[in-house]
Amino acid sequence: MSRASRVPAIHYAGYLRWKTTGGATVTVTAGFAACVAGHQAEKIASDGRNTEDTSKVTCRRCLANMALARASAEEERRVRSLN
Repeated sequence: MSRASRVPAIHYAGYLRWKTTGGATVTVTAGFAACVAGHQAEKIASDGRNTEDTSKVTCRRCLANMALARASAEEERRVRSLN
């Protein structure tokens, strides 16, 4: 199937935050795609190809970033419970 004939992916546009393995914090602003930054994120938002409804997200990178954010939040809760 050619790229032009594919159905465009639906991106996640909610707030996300996670820590990298190096300890840096990555934050994604709500309203923009969680998989890209800058002009690409603005284009996706202006085209209406994003949603905050997690059940409608089809972009693999957005889904992976959502999983990272969940895992990071769980790890932070676990660490806080030990203190």
